[in-house]
Amino acid sequence: MFTAIYSNILSQKVFKDRRFINVIAIIRIVLSGWAILNCQARGAFVSLIVFVFLDKVVPKAIWRNRRITMLIVSSIIFVGIAFTYIYSQMYLKGVNFTLPFSQKPIFTGREIIWLNFYGQMLKNKTALFFGLGSSADLWEGNRLNLHNSYLTILTNFGIVGFFMFYGFWIYQIKSLIKKYVLSNLQIKLILGFIIVLILGYIEVSILWHNMFFLNYLFLGLAFEDRSSNNSFTNNY
Repeated sequence: MFTAIYSNILSQKVFKDRRFINVIAIIRIVLSGWAILNCQARGAFVSLIVFVFLDKVVPKAIWRNRRITMLIVSSIIFVGIAFTYIYSQMYLKGVNFTLPFSQKPIFTGREIIWLNFYGQMLKNKTALFFGLGSSADLWEGNRLNLHNSYLTILTNFGIVGFFMFYGFWIYQIKSLIKKYVLSNLQIKLILGFIIVLILGYIEVSILWHNMFFLNYLFLGLAFEDRSSNNSFTNNY
């Protein structure tokens, strides 16, 4: 998924023929999607499709609107928590089906993990605000992969740490939008980081040290883009 997204974004820096770029992009997305499905990585597949939709369907002018972009990013982070609760409630109410592009049922165990999280964390109001640390006992004496970046941040650092962690990334995007009249390349890179946030709905990859480079390179490249003289500082 990351290879497909990065190569899709950076190919325009290497090739100048737009038709060639578009053809290669289609081939790359199809082959990457096929490979991801063969790994039964539904979260990565959905994230890749979301990137293509945001990049190709949503007008770039929307992402140049500061308020709309910040609202979208903030909403994605909020939904990251709400998603776990809604998903768990669907399980309790007996809602179940198989997604058309996967042989797996929609529920594969995360619902049990998330229900247990809510049950344990709500018993400890102090932990809710300040966290339990990385070795938290949420499952009968065993450490537990929560398969959700947002709940993991809450478990480790509580609500205070949650706002500090995600507030930092919101601030970075806000600073980028304030500093530049965004180029198409910068918009694509912001969309790449949005996909990192969306993948956090079902994985904890945003906290995996071996993924740091891939996760945060999107914003680093966006700040360093020199494709056009688009800095507000330069314009004025």
